[in-house]
Amino acid sequence: MEKISIRTTRHLGDVITILNLMYSRSIENGWEISIRGPEFTKQVLNLFDYKGLIYEGVPDEDILQDSKLIEYFPKFNNGYLSKRQPKVNFLAKELFCFNKKIKAKKITKIHLPELKVKPQPKENIICFQFDSRTSHETKIVLSSEEQRSVLKRTVKNKRPVGIGGHETVPYSDHEYRLGTIFHSLRNLLACEKFVGTDSGMSHLAGTAKVPGEVVIIHPFEPHPTELIQMYEIMYPTLKCYKRHELLFHRITQVCK
Repeated sequence: MEKISIRTTRHLGDVITILNLMYSRSIENGWEISIRGPEFTKQVLNLFDYKGLIYEGVPDEDILQDSKLIEYFPKFNNGYLSKRQPKVNFLAKELFCFNKKIKAKKITKIHLPELKVKPQPKENIICFQFDSRTSHETKIVLSSEEQRSVLKRTVKNKRPVGIGGHETVPYSDHEYRLGTIFHSLRNLLACEKFVGTDSGMSHLAGTAKVPGEVVIIHPFEPHPTELIQMYEIMYPTLKCYKRHELLFHRITQVCK
């Protein structure tokens, strides 16, 4: 069994994406993959049954800047999702790790891990998250009007509940349940649907196979269409929309 060492980024959504990709690599190639990254990486590995992936701790050196980690993720993020052959490039044969090209079998599909936590009793709630966390700040990425537009078409007779980490500052009058990643996952498993923007919570919901709708708000890299393709491939339970469709009140489904 070949052993591979991977370093992740500092953001939850990126970490979950990398874990899902590496889990698929492990299944297809019979690899054992050691993961180094932020401490919350271990929390995610404890919530899902990522066979073949082992957490090795926080990197000794300061390598948690997004563009200086494993080469594979920036290449995936900024180039592998081409418009001509998005799925072929996304499931590329070559893996770049520490400037070394590693031969690998082509991934035939993205494998999502099974849950390690118990299923939760269903509640009559819709979980939402409209804030986004960067390296330096937390910001609300949808205006109050856009939030109301999203919730109006999804909540119906359900109760909206905001989820996120302890550092999240409530940004509407709805109920909030803030806590750890485990706490957020339990709420996601109890809800009828998740709605929000591209964030750590959307990746958590998709990995847990929770039905949901995601508004893609990133205008540049990766291009919104490419990010939607990524969601389509990796998270079949999530439907994606472009932000401008909200602004013009013409929400059109773009993910099958």
